[in-house]
Amino acid sequence: MKRRTVLALEQALSLPSATLRFAQLGWRVIRIEATPTGSGLPGDPNRYIGAKVLDDDRRSYFFAPNVGKESIALNLKSPEGQRILHRLVRELDVDIFCCNTLPGRYRELGIDYETLKGVKPDIIWAGISAMGPDYPHVPGYDPAVQAMAGYMELTGSSDGPPTLTGVPLIDLKAGDEVFAGVCLALAERAESGEGRRSMSPCCRRPPRGSSPRCRCWTSTATIRRSPAAATNTASSFRLTPTLPRTVSSSSPWATTCSGSA
Repeated sequence: MKRRTVLALEQALSLPSATLRFAQLGWRVIRIEATPTGSGLPGDPNRYIGAKVLDDDRRSYFFAPNVGKESIALNLKSPEGQRILHRLVRELDVDIFCCNTLPGRYRELGIDYETLKGVKPDIIWAGISAMGPDYPHVPGYDPAVQAMAGYMELTGSSDGPPTLTGVPLIDLKAGDEVFAGVCLALAERAESGEGRRSMSPCCRRPPRGSSPRCRCWTSTATIRRSPAAATNTASSFRLTPTLPRTVSSSSPWATTCSGSA
Protein backbone atom coordinates (compact mmCIF):
# COMPACT_ATOMS: atom_id res chain seq x y z
CA MET A 1 0.00 0.00 0.00
CA LYS A 2 1.30 3.44 -0.90
CA ARG A 3 2.23 5.60 2.06
CA ARG A 4 -0.16 8.55 1.90
CA THR A 5 0.35 12.04 3.27
CA VAL A 6 -2.48 13.56 5.29
CA LEU A 7 -2.72 17.20 6.36
CA ALA A 8 -5.29 17.77 9.09
CA LEU A 9 -6.68 20.87 10.78
CA GLU A 10 -8.07 19.09 13.80
CA GLN A 11 -9.07 19.37 17.42
CA ALA A 12 -11.53 17.67 19.81
CA LEU A 13 -11.66 13.88 19.26
CA SER A 14 -13.73 13.29 16.11
CA LEU A 15 -11.09 14.00 13.48
CA PRO A 16 -8.06 12.90 15.56
CA SER A 17 -9.69 9.48 15.93
CA ALA A 18 -9.91 9.21 12.13
CA THR A 19 -6.38 10.42 11.41
CA LEU A 20 -5.01 8.11 14.12
CA ARG A 21 -6.19 5.22 11.98
CA PHE A 22 -4.32 6.69 9.02
CA ALA A 23 -1.18 6.93 11.19
CA GLN A 24 -1.65 3.31 12.23
CA LEU A 25 -1.60 2.37 8.54
CA GLY A 26 1.85 3.91 8.33
CA TRP A 27 0.70 7.07 6.55
CA ARG A 28 2.29 10.42 7.32
CA VAL A 29 -0.15 12.57 9.29
CA ILE A 30 0.66 16.23 9.91
CA ARG A 31 -1.57 18.16 12.31
CA ILE A 32 -2.10 21.89 11.84
CA GLU A 33 -2.47 23.80 15.10
CA ALA A 34 -2.94 27.46 15.83
CA THR A 35 -0.23 29.94 16.77
CA PRO A 36 -0.87 31.84 20.04
CA THR A 37 -3.14 34.86 19.88
CA GLY A 38 -1.78 36.59 22.98
CA SER A 39 -4.26 34.97 25.34
CA GLY A 40 -4.63 31.35 26.31
CA LEU A 41 -2.37 28.42 25.61
CA PRO A 42 -0.88 27.66 22.18
CA GLY A 43 -2.08 24.90 19.89
CA ASP A 44 -4.91 22.43 20.35
CA PRO A 45 -6.68 23.07 23.71
CA ASN A 46 -6.87 19.31 24.23
CA ARG A 47 -3.11 19.28 24.78
CA TYR A 48 -3.76 20.53 28.30
CA ILE A 49 -6.55 18.16 29.39
CA GLY A 50 -5.95 15.15 31.61
CA ALA A 51 -2.96 13.75 33.48
CA LYS A 52 0.53 14.78 32.48
CA VAL A 53 2.09 12.12 30.22
CA LEU A 54 5.32 13.73 29.03
CA ASP A 55 5.09 17.44 29.75
CA ASP A 56 2.55 20.23 30.15
CA ASP A 57 1.41 20.23 26.52
CA ARG A 58 1.23 16.46 26.04
CA ARG A 59 -1.39 15.25 28.48
CA SER A 60 -3.43 12.07 28.46
CA TYR A 61 -6.52 13.32 26.59
CA PHE A 62 -4.36 14.64 23.75
CA PHE A 63 -1.64 12.02 23.68
CA ALA A 64 -3.60 8.85 22.95
CA PRO A 65 -5.36 9.87 19.68
CA ASN A 66 -2.34 11.79 18.35
CA VAL A 67 0.53 9.35 18.79
CA GLY A 68 2.57 8.87 15.63
CA LYS A 69 1.63 12.23 14.12
CA GLU A 70 3.61 15.39 13.42
CA SER A 71 2.54 18.96 14.15
CA ILE A 72 3.04 22.38 12.64
CA ALA A 73 1.68 25.69 13.95
CA LEU A 74 0.16 27.95 11.30
CA ASN A 75 -1.69 31.24 11.54
CA LEU A 76 -4.28 30.58 8.83
CA LYS A 77 -5.91 33.94 9.46
CA SER A 78 -2.94 35.58 7.75
CA PRO A 79 -2.32 35.50 3.98
CA GLU A 80 1.24 34.35 4.58
CA GLY A 81 0.08 31.45 6.73
CA GLN A 82 -2.33 30.37 4.00
CA ARG A 83 0.43 30.57 1.39
CA ILE A 84 2.57 28.28 3.54
CA LEU A 85 -0.32 25.82 3.88
CA HIS A 86 -0.82 25.75 0.13
CA ARG A 87 2.91 25.28 -0.38
CA LEU A 88 2.84 22.32 2.02
CA VAL A 89 -0.05 20.78 0.08
CA ARG A 90 1.79 21.17 -3.20
CA GLU A 91 5.38 20.34 -2.24
CA LEU A 92 4.63 17.47 0.15
CA ASP A 93 2.28 16.01 -2.49
CA VAL A 94 -0.54 15.83 0.09
CA ASP A 95 -3.09 13.14 -0.76
CA ILE A 96 -5.75 14.05 1.79
CA PHE A 97 -6.79 17.21 3.63
CA CYS A 98 -9.08 16.89 6.66
CA CYS A 99 -10.66 19.47 8.95
CA ASN A 100 -13.30 19.72 11.66
CA THR A 101 -13.78 23.45 11.99
CA LEU A 102 -16.96 25.39 11.22
CA PRO A 103 -17.88 25.33 7.50
CA GLY A 104 -18.35 29.09 7.64
CA ARG A 105 -14.62 29.45 8.27
CA TYR A 106 -13.37 27.30 5.39
CA ARG A 107 -12.97 30.07 2.84
CA GLU A 108 -11.56 32.69 5.20
CA LEU A 109 -8.86 30.22 6.33
CA GLY A 110 -8.01 29.18 2.78
CA ILE A 111 -8.95 25.54 3.41
CA ASP A 112 -12.17 25.21 1.37
CA TYR A 113 -12.28 22.45 -1.19
CA GLU A 114 -12.29 24.74 -4.22
CA THR A 115 -9.16 26.58 -3.03
CA LEU A 116 -7.20 23.42 -2.22
CA LYS A 117 -8.35 21.78 -5.45
CA GLY A 118 -6.77 24.72 -7.27
CA VAL A 119 -3.49 24.03 -5.45
CA LYS A 120 -3.52 20.26 -6.05
CA PRO A 121 -6.20 19.04 -8.46
CA ASP A 122 -6.40 15.43 -7.24
CA ILE A 123 -6.58 16.18 -3.53
CA ILE A 124 -9.15 14.37 -1.42
CA TRP A 125 -10.89 16.72 0.99
CA ALA A 126 -12.76 15.52 4.10
CA GLY A 127 -14.55 17.57 6.71
CA ILE A 128 -16.66 17.16 9.84
CA SER A 129 -19.25 19.61 11.09
CA ALA A 130 -22.05 19.25 13.60
CA MET A 131 -25.05 20.45 11.62
CA GLY A 132 -23.91 20.27 8.02
CA PRO A 133 -23.63 22.92 5.29
CA ASP A 134 -27.07 24.36 5.98
CA TYR A 135 -25.80 25.66 9.34
CA PRO A 136 -22.22 26.77 8.57
CA HIS A 137 -21.83 28.87 11.73
CA VAL A 138 -23.43 26.55 14.30
CA PRO A 139 -20.88 24.73 16.50
CA GLY A 140 -21.52 21.34 18.00
CA TYR A 141 -19.94 19.19 20.67
CA ASP A 142 -20.32 15.53 21.46
CA PRO A 143 -22.44 15.94 24.65
CA ALA A 144 -24.73 18.50 22.99
CA VAL A 145 -25.26 16.36 19.91
CA GLN A 146 -25.88 13.29 22.10
CA ALA A 147 -28.66 15.23 23.80
CA MET A 148 -30.14 16.53 20.56
CA ALA A 149 -29.98 13.10 18.90
CA GLY A 150 -31.78 11.47 21.84
CA TYR A 151 -28.92 9.19 22.87
CA MET A 152 -29.08 10.49 26.44
CA GLU A 153 -32.59 9.09 26.70
CA LEU A 154 -31.16 5.60 26.13
CA THR A 155 -28.45 5.82 28.79
CA GLY A 156 -28.76 5.46 32.56
CA SER A 157 -31.83 4.48 34.59
CA SER A 158 -35.17 4.50 32.81
CA ASP A 159 -36.62 6.67 35.59
CA GLY A 160 -33.53 8.87 35.88
CA PRO A 161 -32.38 12.04 34.14
CA PRO A 162 -30.86 12.09 30.63
CA THR A 163 -27.35 10.65 30.92
CA LEU A 164 -24.21 11.07 28.85
CA THR A 165 -22.86 7.85 27.33
CA GLY A 166 -19.65 6.46 28.76
CA VAL A 167 -17.68 7.05 25.53
CA PRO A 168 -17.77 10.04 23.13
CA LEU A 169 -20.10 8.22 20.77
CA ILE A 170 -20.69 11.07 18.32
CA ASP A 171 -17.01 12.00 17.99
CA LEU A 172 -15.94 8.41 17.40
CA LYS A 173 -18.68 7.74 14.86
CA ALA A 174 -17.81 10.92 12.97
CA GLY A 175 -14.19 9.77 12.85
CA ASP A 176 -15.30 6.39 11.47
CA GLU A 177 -17.26 8.14 8.71
CA VAL A 178 -14.22 10.19 7.68
CA PHE A 179 -11.99 7.10 7.62
CA ALA A 180 -14.48 5.16 5.51
CA GLY A 181 -15.18 8.10 3.20
CA VAL A 182 -11.52 8.77 2.52
CA CYS A 183 -10.80 5.10 1.82
CA LEU A 184 -13.75 4.98 -0.59
CA ALA A 185 -12.59 8.16 -2.33
CA LEU A 186 -9.09 6.70 -2.76
CA ALA A 187 -10.52 3.50 -4.21
CA GLU A 188 -12.76 5.37 -6.65
CA ARG A 189 -9.91 7.61 -7.75
CA ALA A 190 -7.65 4.63 -8.35
CA GLU A 191 -10.29 2.76 -10.37
CA SER A 192 -11.72 5.48 -12.58
CA GLY A 193 -9.75 8.69 -12.09
CA GLU A 194 -13.11 10.32 -11.44
CA GLY A 195 -13.98 12.05 -8.22
CA ARG A 196 -17.03 12.64 -6.13
CA ARG A 197 -18.43 14.90 -3.47
CA SER A 198 -20.68 13.36 -0.87
CA MET A 199 -22.11 14.13 2.52
CA SER A 200 -23.70 11.71 4.95
CA PRO A 201 -24.95 11.91 8.55
CA CYS A 202 -23.21 9.88 11.23
CA CYS A 203 -26.13 10.22 13.60
CA ARG A 204 -29.74 11.15 13.13
CA ARG A 205 -32.53 11.60 15.62
CA PRO A 206 -35.64 9.74 14.47
CA PRO A 207 -38.72 11.96 13.94
CA ARG A 208 -40.55 12.47 17.18
CA GLY A 209 -43.38 14.94 17.23
CA SER A 210 -42.05 18.31 16.18
CA SER A 211 -38.53 17.71 17.48
CA PRO A 212 -35.87 18.53 14.88
CA ARG A 213 -33.60 15.83 13.57
CA CYS A 214 -29.95 16.15 14.45
CA ARG A 215 -27.09 15.31 12.14
CA CYS A 216 -23.35 15.23 12.62
CA TRP A 217 -22.11 15.59 9.07
CA THR A 218 -19.01 14.31 7.37
CA SER A 219 -18.09 14.97 3.77
CA THR A 220 -15.47 13.79 1.32
CA ALA A 221 -14.56 15.02 -2.13
CA THR A 222 -12.04 14.37 -4.86
CA ILE A 223 -11.65 15.13 -8.58
CA ARG A 224 -9.80 13.71 -11.60
CA ARG A 225 -6.12 13.01 -11.03
CA SER A 226 -3.78 15.38 -12.80
CA PRO A 227 -1.30 13.61 -15.11
CA ALA A 228 1.54 15.80 -13.84
CA ALA A 229 2.98 14.46 -10.58
CA ALA A 230 3.97 16.94 -7.92
CA THR A 231 7.65 17.15 -7.02
CA ASN A 232 8.58 16.93 -3.35
CA THR A 233 10.89 19.89 -2.76
CA ALA A 234 9.79 20.65 0.76
CA SER A 235 13.09 20.05 2.52
CA SER A 236 12.85 23.54 3.99
CA PHE A 237 9.76 22.68 6.05
CA ARG A 238 10.61 21.72 9.60
CA LEU A 239 8.06 19.68 11.50
CA THR A 240 7.98 18.35 15.01
CA PRO A 241 6.12 15.55 16.80
CA THR A 242 4.92 18.12 19.34
CA LEU A 243 3.87 21.74 19.05
CA PRO A 244 6.39 24.09 20.69
CA ARG A 245 5.17 25.53 23.94
CA THR A 246 6.37 29.02 23.00
CA VAL A 247 6.03 30.44 19.49
CA SER A 248 5.76 33.99 18.20
CA SER A 249 2.21 35.22 17.75
CA SER A 250 3.36 37.37 14.83
CA SER A 251 4.72 34.44 12.85
CA PRO A 252 2.41 32.66 10.38
CA TRP A 253 4.08 29.37 11.24
CA ALA A 254 6.45 28.08 13.89
CA THR A 255 8.23 24.90 14.85
CA THR A 256 11.27 24.24 16.98
CA CYS A 257 12.66 20.86 15.98
CA SER A 258 15.89 20.52 14.06
CA GLY A 259 16.17 18.63 10.79
CA SER A 260 14.05 18.70 7.67
CA ALA A 261 10.76 17.17 6.68
